[in-house]
Amino acid sequence: MWPLIPINREDICGTFLGIRPLVIDKHDETDATSMSRDYKIDVIRKEGTRLIHVYGGKLTTCLSMAEKVAARL
Repeated sequence: MWPLIPINREDICGTFLGIRPLVIDKHDETDATSMSRDYKIDVIRKEGTRLIHVYGGKLTTCLSMAEKVAARL
């Protein structure tokens, strides 16, 4: 169906790109294809404030990740 229907730039109303950063263990020489798709949460506390960094993860784990971040607030 798709190749037969002409699509113009005006027909596109949104885009999505599924790029996922991977967390690298600097002591591990593993290639990207065998790396874990898990996520890592870092909390930096400084002068009474908290800065939360979330690395890695998958779209399917975003709810679990968000719950864990909220629990650290």
